[in-house]
Amino acid sequence: MSYAYATTLGVPLPGRALEVIATPADTATTFALHDVTGDATLDVSRAAGAITFTAEGTSRALLVRVRQDAAPSTVIVDGAATPPVAKEAFGSTPGFFHDPAAPYTYIRLAPGASQTVTL
Repeated sequence: MSYAYATTLGVPLPGRALEVIATPADTATTFALHDVTGDATLDVSRAAGAITFTAEGTSRALLVRVRQDAAPSTVIVDGAATPPVAKEAFGSTPGFFHDPAAPYTYIRLAPGASQTVTL
């Protein structure tokens, strides 16, 4: 079973993304995100070594932390490669970075209808 939870307790702070922490399993799982700015869904799965998640209906930016031991070779958002960014620049720059000490890969997604991410 995959696990996911959202932080910031649903409080929409100006310019602050809703942080979602996901630990994907081999079985696809759907999570309902209930936020004071609206409801959204997050589908998470792992297959053939790739992790895929789809975020739908987000009314604010998402910061997704995906539990992953090794850094991904690429992160694809809606079919386009997303650039790696330095941890220091991540707060204001779209993209991803991997923290081997955590070990998580962090991906920032803009608010929007539906976005599919593959690691």
